[in-house]
Amino acid sequence: PEDWDAQISMYLTKYPKAWVGECGIDKRFPGYEKGGFQEAVFERQAKIAFAYARPLVIHCLGDYRRMFDILENADYPKETSPILLHRFGGDMEAVRRGIQMNALFSIHADSIQKKSTREALREVPQHLLRYETDADESFVLRNFGTKKASPSEIAQRIVEELTSVML
Repeated sequence: PEDWDAQISMYLTKYPKAWVGECGIDKRFPGYEKGGFQEAVFERQAKIAFAYARPLVIHCLGDYRRMFDILENADYPKETSPILLHRFGGDMEAVRRGIQMNALFSIHADSIQKKSTREALREVPQHLLRYETDADESFVLRNFGTKKASPSEIAQRIVEELTSVML
């Protein structure tokens, strides 16, 4: 909507602990092209987070290089607006750039499917790692079959799987 920025600003004023997100870019969808709709919206969201000194939750699919370029071009202020890379799936370059920005790397069972991501995650300092304890149906089916697993069982299995990769 036309007053989109004003609506977000109103919520950030009303909820002083709110984060901005989940936002980002997705290579698979229309509007992805350089200077396109996705980039414009992501940059606006980032600038709002920066203006309110709020954390920015980012879900990037397919182009971490471009996502970091957008943040840098928006004068990302890492001291006041930390970023959390939700369901991280990048390579070594993405890890290095994220570490330079003091990003939090939120990883999920899906994060370790690609070899390049598994290897890159070994370089992330432990204090920047976060584990996502949600799980999609394929993870549950692969690990528990048809047995009904409790959320704590699922979370424990995710932590075990992610820890085994990080060692």
